[in-house]
Amino acid sequence: MDSEENEGTTLNTTCCDWHQNRPSNYVLVPTTVAAFVAIIADLLVIYIIAKHKRLQTVINLYILNWFICDVIFLILQPTIYAVILSRSLIDASVARIWYGEVIVLFAGNSIFVIALLLDWYLVNYLLSVSLKIRNHFKTEIMLIWLVMVVLSVYICFDNILGKTRVWIFTVITVTLLIFCIIQILKSIKEKMPNETADINEKTNLALLLVSSYLLCLFPAYIFNSIKIFDPDRVLDDEVEILTELMGYLNSVFILLLLYYYDRDFKSSFKSLGRSSETDLEGNCESVEIK
Repeated sequence: MDSEENEGTTLNTTCCDWHQNRPSNYVLVPTTVAAFVAIIADLLVIYIIAKHKRLQTVINLYILNWFICDVIFLILQPTIYAVILSRSLIDASVARIWYGEVIVLFAGNSIFVIALLLDWYLVNYLLSVSLKIRNHFKTEIMLIWLVMVVLSVYICFDNILGKTRVWIFTVITVTLLIFCIIQILKSIKEKMPNETADINEKTNLALLLVSSYLLCLFPAYIFNSIKIFDPDRVLDDEVEILTELMGYLNSVFILLLLYYYDRDFKSSFKSLGRSSETDLEGNCESVEIK
Protein backbone atom coordinates (compact mmCIF):
# COMPACT_ATOMS: atom_id res chain seq x y z
CA MET A 1 0.00 0.00 0.00
CA ASP A 2 1.53 3.36 -1.01
CA SER A 3 1.69 6.50 1.12
CA GLU A 4 -1.45 8.05 -0.42
CA GLU A 5 -3.51 4.94 0.36
CA ASN A 6 -2.10 4.90 3.88
CA GLU A 7 -3.07 8.51 4.39
CA GLY A 8 -6.57 7.89 3.04
CA THR A 9 -7.01 4.91 5.35
CA THR A 10 -5.87 6.95 8.33
CA LEU A 11 -8.27 9.73 7.42
CA ASN A 12 -11.21 7.35 7.10
CA THR A 13 -10.51 5.50 10.34
CA THR A 14 -9.62 8.54 12.40
CA CYS A 15 -12.35 10.83 11.09
CA CYS A 16 -15.49 8.82 10.43
CA ASP A 17 -17.12 8.92 7.00
CA TRP A 18 -20.16 11.18 7.38
CA HIS A 19 -22.08 9.35 4.65
CA GLN A 20 -22.14 6.05 6.54
CA ASN A 21 -21.31 6.77 10.19
CA ARG A 22 -22.38 10.37 10.59
CA PRO A 23 -23.48 11.04 14.20
CA SER A 24 -27.08 12.13 14.68
CA ASN A 25 -28.04 15.79 14.41
CA TYR A 26 -29.58 15.38 17.87
CA VAL A 27 -25.98 15.33 19.11
CA LEU A 28 -24.20 17.40 16.46
CA VAL A 29 -26.52 20.42 16.51
CA PRO A 30 -26.46 21.02 20.31
CA THR A 31 -22.68 20.55 20.26
CA THR A 32 -22.35 23.08 17.44
CA VAL A 33 -24.58 25.54 19.33
CA ALA A 34 -22.42 25.01 22.43
CA ALA A 35 -19.31 25.75 20.36
CA PHE A 36 -20.79 29.03 19.06
CA VAL A 37 -21.85 30.04 22.58
CA ALA A 38 -18.31 29.25 23.77
CA ILE A 39 -16.85 31.42 20.98
CA ILE A 40 -19.06 34.33 22.10
CA ALA A 41 -17.97 33.80 25.72
CA ASP A 42 -14.31 33.77 24.65
CA LEU A 43 -14.71 36.95 22.61
CA LEU A 44 -16.43 38.71 25.52
CA VAL A 45 -13.58 37.86 27.88
CA ILE A 46 -10.97 38.93 25.31
CA TYR A 47 -12.76 42.22 24.58
CA ILE A 48 -13.33 43.15 28.22
CA ILE A 49 -9.75 42.45 29.32
CA ALA A 50 -8.26 44.15 26.24
CA LYS A 51 -10.48 47.23 26.63
CA HIS A 52 -9.96 47.93 30.34
CA LYS A 53 -6.40 48.71 31.45
CA ARG A 54 -7.16 47.97 35.10
CA LEU A 55 -7.92 44.36 34.15
CA GLN A 56 -4.57 43.85 32.42
CA THR A 57 -2.86 42.08 35.31
CA VAL A 58 -0.41 39.22 34.79
CA ILE A 59 -3.10 36.64 35.55
CA ASN A 60 -5.62 38.26 33.22
CA LEU A 61 -3.09 38.56 30.40
CA TYR A 62 -2.45 34.82 30.65
CA ILE A 63 -6.23 34.34 30.48
CA LEU A 64 -6.45 36.75 27.52
CA ASN A 65 -3.88 34.79 25.50
CA TRP A 66 -5.42 31.48 26.56
CA PHE A 67 -8.81 32.62 25.25
CA ILE A 68 -7.33 33.94 21.99
CA CYS A 69 -5.89 30.48 21.48
CA ASP A 70 -9.17 28.88 22.51
CA VAL A 71 -11.35 30.95 20.18
CA ILE A 72 -9.20 29.89 17.20
CA PHE A 73 -9.39 26.31 18.45
CA LEU A 74 -13.19 26.50 18.60
CA ILE A 75 -13.54 28.13 15.17
CA LEU A 76 -11.51 25.30 13.63
CA GLN A 77 -13.46 22.54 15.42
CA PRO A 78 -14.48 19.92 12.81
CA THR A 79 -17.70 19.15 14.70
CA ILE A 80 -19.06 22.59 13.75
CA TYR A 81 -18.62 21.88 10.05
CA ALA A 82 -20.00 18.35 10.31
CA VAL A 83 -23.54 19.75 10.35
CA ILE A 84 -23.23 21.37 6.92
CA LEU A 85 -20.23 19.72 5.26
CA SER A 86 -19.46 16.20 4.08
CA ARG A 87 -15.95 15.10 4.94
CA SER A 88 -15.76 13.30 1.61
CA LEU A 89 -15.39 16.78 0.09
CA ILE A 90 -12.25 17.45 2.13
CA ASP A 91 -8.90 16.50 0.63
CA ALA A 92 -6.83 14.17 2.83
CA SER A 93 -3.84 16.54 2.91
CA VAL A 94 -6.07 19.45 3.96
CA ALA A 95 -7.68 17.33 6.67
CA ARG A 96 -4.25 16.31 7.93
CA ILE A 97 -3.16 19.91 8.45
CA TRP A 98 -6.61 21.00 9.70
CA TYR A 99 -6.85 18.32 12.36
CA GLY A 100 -3.20 18.76 13.25
CA GLU A 101 -3.74 22.48 13.83
CA VAL A 102 -6.72 21.72 16.09
CA ILE A 103 -4.47 19.47 18.22
CA VAL A 104 -1.73 22.13 18.31
CA LEU A 105 -4.21 24.75 19.54
CA PHE A 106 -5.54 22.29 22.12
CA ALA A 107 -1.98 21.82 23.36
CA GLY A 108 -1.58 25.62 23.41
CA ASN A 109 -4.66 25.95 25.63
CA SER A 110 -3.16 23.50 28.10
CA ILE A 111 0.23 25.25 28.08
CA PHE A 112 -1.44 28.56 28.99
CA VAL A 113 -3.41 26.76 31.73
CA ILE A 114 -0.17 25.29 33.12
CA ALA A 115 1.47 28.74 33.03
CA LEU A 116 -1.51 30.19 34.92
CA LEU A 117 -1.35 27.37 37.48
CA LEU A 118 2.39 27.77 38.07
CA ASP A 119 1.98 31.53 38.40
CA TRP A 120 -0.72 30.96 41.05
CA TYR A 121 1.57 28.69 43.09
CA LEU A 122 4.62 30.95 42.86
CA VAL A 123 2.69 34.10 43.79
CA ASN A 124 1.22 32.48 46.89
CA TYR A 125 4.09 30.31 48.11
CA LEU A 126 7.32 31.55 46.48
CA LEU A 127 6.75 35.27 46.15
CA SER A 128 10.40 36.25 45.67
CA VAL A 129 10.73 33.78 42.80
CA SER A 130 7.44 34.88 41.26
CA LEU A 131 8.53 38.52 41.22
CA LYS A 132 11.60 37.63 39.16
CA ILE A 133 9.64 35.42 36.78
CA ARG A 134 6.79 37.89 36.38
CA ASN A 135 9.27 40.48 35.12
CA HIS A 136 9.53 38.32 32.00
CA PHE A 137 5.95 37.09 31.70
CA LYS A 138 5.48 38.74 28.28
CA THR A 139 8.49 36.81 27.01
CA GLU A 140 6.96 33.61 28.39
CA ILE A 141 3.71 34.29 26.55
CA MET A 142 5.63 34.93 23.32
CA LEU A 143 7.53 31.65 23.81
CA ILE A 144 4.26 29.74 24.18
CA TRP A 145 3.01 31.18 20.89
CA LEU A 146 6.39 30.37 19.31
CA VAL A 147 6.06 26.75 20.42
CA MET A 148 2.65 26.60 18.74
CA VAL A 149 4.07 28.07 15.53
CA VAL A 150 6.83 25.43 15.52
CA LEU A 151 4.28 22.66 16.12
CA SER A 152 2.10 24.09 13.34
CA VAL A 153 5.02 23.82 10.93
CA TYR A 154 5.75 20.30 12.18
CA ILE A 155 2.24 19.02 11.48
CA CYS A 156 2.52 20.25 7.88
CA PHE A 157 5.23 17.64 7.29
CA ASP A 158 4.07 14.83 9.57
CA ASN A 159 0.72 13.06 9.41
CA ILE A 160 -0.57 13.02 13.00
CA LEU A 161 -4.15 11.97 12.17
CA GLY A 162 -3.54 8.50 13.54
CA LYS A 163 -1.97 9.94 16.70
CA THR A 164 -4.61 12.50 17.68
CA ARG A 165 -5.95 10.46 20.60
CA VAL A 166 -2.43 9.93 21.94
CA TRP A 167 -1.72 13.67 21.68
CA ILE A 168 -4.94 14.57 23.49
CA PHE A 169 -4.33 11.94 26.17
CA THR A 170 -0.72 13.08 26.69
CA VAL A 171 -1.57 16.78 26.90
CA ILE A 172 -4.36 16.26 29.44
CA THR A 173 -2.26 13.79 31.45
CA VAL A 174 0.63 16.26 31.76
CA THR A 175 -1.76 19.05 32.79
CA LEU A 176 -3.45 16.81 35.37
CA LEU A 177 -0.09 15.68 36.78
CA ILE A 178 1.12 19.25 37.20
CA PHE A 179 -2.20 20.18 38.82
CA CYS A 180 -1.89 17.27 41.28
CA ILE A 181 1.75 18.11 42.06
CA ILE A 182 0.80 21.73 42.75
CA GLN A 183 -1.99 20.57 45.07
CA ILE A 184 0.42 18.28 46.96
CA LEU A 185 3.02 21.06 47.29
CA LYS A 186 0.27 23.42 48.45
CA SER A 187 -0.78 20.96 51.18
CA ILE A 188 2.83 20.47 52.31
CA LYS A 189 3.44 24.22 52.45
CA GLU A 190 0.30 24.82 54.48
CA LYS A 191 1.30 22.19 57.05
CA MET A 192 4.83 23.53 57.50
CA PRO A 193 5.44 25.78 60.54
CA ASN A 194 6.02 29.47 59.82
CA GLU A 195 4.64 28.99 56.32
CA THR A 196 1.64 31.16 55.58
CA ALA A 197 0.31 32.08 52.19
CA ASP A 198 -1.49 35.32 51.56
CA ILE A 199 -3.93 33.92 49.02
CA ASN A 200 -5.99 36.78 47.70
CA GLU A 201 -9.28 36.60 45.87
CA LYS A 202 -7.89 37.02 42.36
CA THR A 203 -5.08 34.47 42.62
CA ASN A 204 -7.51 31.98 44.15
CA LEU A 205 -9.73 32.59 41.11
CA ALA A 206 -6.89 31.37 38.88
CA LEU A 207 -7.03 27.99 40.62
CA LEU A 208 -10.81 27.85 40.09
CA LEU A 209 -10.36 28.55 36.37
CA VAL A 210 -7.81 25.75 36.01
CA SER A 211 -10.06 23.37 37.95
CA SER A 212 -12.99 24.23 35.66
CA TYR A 213 -10.85 23.56 32.58
CA LEU A 214 -9.76 20.14 33.83
CA LEU A 215 -13.24 19.11 34.95
CA CYS A 216 -14.70 19.96 31.54
CA LEU A 217 -11.96 17.98 29.80
CA PHE A 218 -12.23 14.96 32.07
CA PRO A 219 -14.98 13.15 30.04
CA ALA A 220 -12.85 13.49 26.88
CA TYR A 221 -9.84 12.24 28.85
CA ILE A 222 -11.71 9.11 29.97
CA PHE A 223 -13.04 8.48 26.45
CA ASN A 224 -9.59 8.79 24.84
CA SER A 225 -8.03 6.64 27.57
CA ILE A 226 -10.47 3.82 26.80
CA LYS A 227 -9.90 4.12 23.03
CA ILE A 228 -6.11 4.01 23.50
CA PHE A 229 -5.80 1.23 26.08
CA ASP A 230 -8.79 -0.86 24.98
CA PRO A 231 -9.10 -0.22 21.23
CA ASP A 232 -11.31 -3.27 20.70
CA ARG A 233 -14.06 -1.84 22.87
CA VAL A 234 -16.84 -0.34 20.74
CA LEU A 235 -17.77 3.19 21.81
CA ASP A 236 -20.41 5.23 20.03
CA ASP A 237 -19.10 8.23 18.07
CA GLU A 238 -21.96 10.23 19.55
CA VAL A 239 -20.48 9.72 23.03
CA GLU A 240 -17.27 11.35 21.80
CA ILE A 241 -19.26 14.30 20.42
CA LEU A 242 -20.88 14.73 23.86
CA THR A 243 -17.46 14.81 25.52
CA GLU A 244 -16.54 17.60 23.10
CA LEU A 245 -19.70 19.46 24.14
CA MET A 246 -18.56 19.34 27.78
CA GLY A 247 -15.19 20.75 26.76
CA TYR A 248 -16.81 23.65 24.90
CA LEU A 249 -18.86 24.61 27.98
CA ASN A 250 -15.62 25.45 29.78
CA SER A 251 -15.55 28.92 28.17
CA VAL A 252 -19.02 29.68 29.52
CA PHE A 253 -18.10 28.47 33.01
CA ILE A 254 -14.97 30.61 33.04
CA LEU A 255 -16.92 33.69 31.93
CA LEU A 256 -19.31 33.08 34.85
CA LEU A 257 -16.44 32.54 37.30
CA LEU A 258 -14.80 35.79 36.21
CA TYR A 259 -18.11 37.62 36.50
CA TYR A 260 -18.97 36.38 39.99
CA TYR A 261 -15.49 36.19 41.56
CA ASP A 262 -13.66 39.17 40.03
CA ARG A 263 -15.30 42.46 41.04
CA ASP A 264 -13.29 44.50 38.53
CA PHE A 265 -14.29 42.18 35.70
CA LYS A 266 -17.92 42.27 36.82
CA SER A 267 -18.04 46.08 36.85
CA SER A 268 -16.32 46.20 33.45
CA PHE A 269 -18.81 43.67 32.07
CA LYS A 270 -21.74 45.73 33.36
CA SER A 271 -20.25 48.86 31.81
CA LEU A 272 -20.71 47.24 28.38
CA GLY A 273 -24.48 47.48 28.79
CA ARG A 274 -24.29 51.05 30.07
CA SER A 275 -22.04 52.18 27.23
CA SER A 276 -24.35 50.60 24.62
CA GLU A 277 -27.34 52.39 26.22
CA THR A 278 -25.42 55.69 26.16
CA ASP A 279 -24.53 55.21 22.48
CA LEU A 280 -28.18 54.41 21.68
CA GLU A 281 -29.39 57.54 23.49
CA GLY A 282 -26.79 59.62 21.68
CA ASN A 283 -27.92 58.26 18.32
CA CYS A 284 -31.58 58.99 19.17
CA GLU A 285 -30.72 62.57 20.16
CA SER A 286 -28.80 63.15 16.94
CA VAL A 287 -31.77 61.83 14.93
CA GLU A 288 -34.14 64.19 16.80
CA ILE A 289 -31.87 67.20 16.14
CA LYS A 290 -31.78 66.39 12.45
